[in-house]
Amino acid sequence: MNSQEQGKLIVSAAKSLTNYQISDPKIASFLYATLDAGRLGLFVSAIKSEENTTLRRIQLLAAEAGITPPVLTGELLPWLETRGLCGLSRDYEGNPVTITSFVLAYSDVMRAVSAFYEEKSPVPEDRACLMVLSKASDLPRSESVICQSLANTFGEHTAMRALQLAKAYGLVATAGNSTDPLLYAPRVWSGLHERAPQALAPLDETQREILVHLINRVRENQGYPEPILRSEAAKHGVDRLIDMAFGIALLNRTDLQLADGTTRSFVTTPHFYSDLRDEFGEDMCDRVKIFLDSIRNGQYYGSRSTGKILAPELLLRALINRGQIGPATAIGQDYIVAEKAGIIRVQRSAFGNQAFM
Repeated sequence: MNSQEQGKLIVSAAKSLTNYQISDPKIASFLYATLDAGRLGLFVSAIKSEENTTLRRIQLLAAEAGITPPVLTGELLPWLETRGLCGLSRDYEGNPVTITSFVLAYSDVMRAVSAFYEEKSPVPEDRACLMVLSKASDLPRSESVICQSLANTFGEHTAMRALQLAKAYGLVATAGNSTDPLLYAPRVWSGLHERAPQALAPLDETQREILVHLINRVRENQGYPEPILRSEAAKHGVDRLIDMAFGIALLNRTDLQLADGTTRSFVTTPHFYSDLRDEFGEDMCDRVKIFLDSIRNGQYYGSRSTGKILAPELLLRALINRGQIGPATAIGQDYIVAEKAGIIRVQRSAFGNQAFM
């Protein structure tokens, strides 16, 4: 697990832990590192756009993350400053007066969270809880399967305690059979269908790993074209796993309307909403998804003669840096939904059917 992924898990777990008393003895004994590092992450995200901001405002933002003024000024701000993540101006006594954030990207926040967590010397139960959350985020799995994986890494005693902690503090939720329930990460799989336990129970380990592979295929390429995903699954004889994944909301489908009246289907995983919601807020998700599907359409189905997208990241960077790209025929034909949603503006060219975005 890289530091960015670990940071995401820590922040997700901390959001659940903040619903409980800070003096809770089990949190203080076993999950202090996750709670402290997660709060750091929530705080750093909140001040990401702050520049020459007064200490009083920073204290208010810290309080929203459950951070007291002594911890803020005595530990967190000096820690962030020494790692180049913020700048402090001080009075003659050395006390912070104004703060400027140097954090540029969400990935920087997650790496900082991971580093702070490691410095807190987390106990094995804490690390095991993150492993529970990781397994339950990848795919809803039976408790016995997760327990066995934990026991192989941490030993049976730590595995059992970690499962108890993860369930008790809402890091994972349960569904289905009470003797061996399905465990899932509620912040990722909030839309999981009630039939999921019955659908997943008959799968053997190989089938579960294939399902994880298919989900990760989409997770790493959000907005993946459904026909291409189905074609890949058919080559390996696992078509029915795709149908099941859609049926119980492990995969989500959206249709993109094209200029000729036809539609194409693109696929995301629930992680798409979870990640965007954490970084940008709830309202941004649907708009990003519309534009993402439009870009994927140009990437996988575009024609070189009308404007095929060869490198989506380069195209988006050019659009951000220059404010305009084009002209291309495809821009005038394949971005109807994104244009109607007000995400982009399409300006028709005076020459032929080409347009600028």
